[in-house]
Amino acid sequence: MTGSGCVATGNKLYSHGNFIRELTGKEMSELEIYKNKLLEWKQQVDEAYARLEQAVQRNNTAIPIIPPRPTLPSFCTSNQTTLYILAGCTVQNNKVYIAGKFARELNEKEKAQLDEFAKQMLAQQQASKMENKNAAFGNNIQEAQSLPAADSAINTPPPPTSSFASSTSTPLPTTTISLQQNADIGRQIALDFCMEF
Repeated sequence: MTGSGCVATGNKLYSHGNFIRELTGKEMSELEIYKNKLLEWKQQVDEAYARLEQAVQRNNTAIPIIPPRPTLPSFCTSNQTTLYILAGCTVQNNKVYIAGKFARELNEKEKAQLDEFAKQMLAQQQASKMENKNAAFGNNIQEAQSLPAADSAINTPPPPTSSFASSTSTPLPTTTISLQQNADIGRQIALDFCMEF
């Protein structure tokens, strides 16, 4: 089972097992609103699955739309909940952990390095998304050019689409960043918060 790594118990916020901080009164209200929206969403999902079962029994090919999951509270998507996985340690909320145990706080220079690393990571992710969009756009143009002319006798229906998969996928709210996955960025900024031998 996967999850966001964001856990609230009482008024305490944890992420990936690490204590982050206590929630403010405003955040506690946000949490209550989220809980109510989540209950409504679960009921809507149950109803959609019930409609799906009925549709299957009637040989109906229409797939009910699954509503998108409610947006997580803002405290679950802050930079405090981002987990950086480095060689020999993890860093979260400006704290270094070794084997899951708190080791030390980052100093000011290291915090600046981590902030710069995060900015470069975000820029690389945005550039990668743009490349993927451009590639998909190019593929769509190539496919359109290979389609038969409008007056052609061949009439191929488009492949069936399912709104089920696209409407249920939501991005993970907290971020886990592994240096091995993004080695180029790690080389640009030396993150030497811990060293494995």
